Amino acid sequence: MKNLIFALSALLNVILLFSLFFNWFNAPTYNYGKLKEDIEVGVFMSDDKVFKIPAGITVQDVSPRGIDAIGRFENNRFSIIVSSEAELVDYKSSPDSLLKFGNIYSADSKFESDN
Repeated sequence: MKNLIFALSALLNVILLFSLFFNWFNAPTYNYGKLKEDIEVGVFMSDDKVFKIPAGITVQDVSPRGIDAIGRFENNRFSIIVSSEAELVDYKSSPDSLLKFGNIYSADSKFESDN
């Protein structure tokens, strides 16, 4: 019985270590950096410009790595962290308003210059 418990414990430890390594290998680096140039942001797969992010703003790398990056579009992803005392996000939005490609924005769209 002791051998069975020891073998089961060893197997569970191997599984735990593998899952920890797998999660670390696929997780973004979460490195901080600053934007090198102004970025015009638009709705994904559209030529409409929504807003402009100025150069110098601090961002965090959230690009997937490893196996998690396979098949992803736009692997150069970053997040902008906004903090506020006010509640700015509606986390109880209806599922219809959160369609997979309905709210995704891209900085790679080609926009006409405002100049």
